[in-house]
Amino acid sequence: MNFTDFKREISGGKCSGIYLFEGEESFFKRCGLNLLKDKFLSEPELNYAEFGEDASCDEILASAESVPFLGEKRITVAREFYPDKTALKGRFGKFLENPSEVGILVILNDKPNEPLKKFSGVTVVSCAKADLSYIVNFIKTECENAGVAIERETAALLAEYCLSDMTRVETETQKLISYAFHEKKITAEDVTEMVWRDSEYKIYEMTDYIGKRQFGKALTVLTELKSKGETS
Repeated sequence: MNFTDFKREISGGKCSGIYLFEGEESFFKRCGLNLLKDKFLSEPELNYAEFGEDASCDEILASAESVPFLGEKRITVAREFYPDKTALKGRFGKFLENPSEVGILVILNDKPNEPLKKFSGVTVVSCAKADLSYIVNFIKTECENAGVAIERETAALLAEYCLSDMTRVETETQKLISYAFHEKKITAEDVTEMVWRDSEYKIYEMTDYIGKRQFGKALTVLTELKSKGETS
């Protein structure tokens, strides 16, 4: 399941008992968890628990099987949870096949974990890097909601400057919206002036200039990198 399908499912009031958010894009994991909390969680002091990578299956299971207090659902979050086949046997394995109807277990992982995916009760949500079309639509929607215009080409330029990192795209979009409060429009010039290109992009740009034998431009990029503390 991709994030768009997940969002549509939650908006319709449907949810699974276990979600495995898997991938490098932290934006989708953060937004996914927030959607679940906003839709299903009441009394968070009583019905929400979060575990780090050192947590055991027994600790997570004890929380996930608990009955919610004064609320519809209990949410248990496990971050960077990579159990092996042995750990997933017994009671925990049975839970992954038939999760609680009054709880939601949310697993947030950067890397794949194939043993978890083999259980029928686990819904996998891909948190891979978003494609350009998704990011451009996201930027345009955020701008439209704020009453600010932006061309698709300008939105694509912003995505390029941010290396399609959705967390940074979100931050830079809101910054540009604030900057364009009076003009009600974000231009390519605004992006160029207001958004700092990620170092990885600048290095790519410098390498490209060198390949084209445009050494003056390459030196300008190198000087900018050093001014930002990138000396390696």
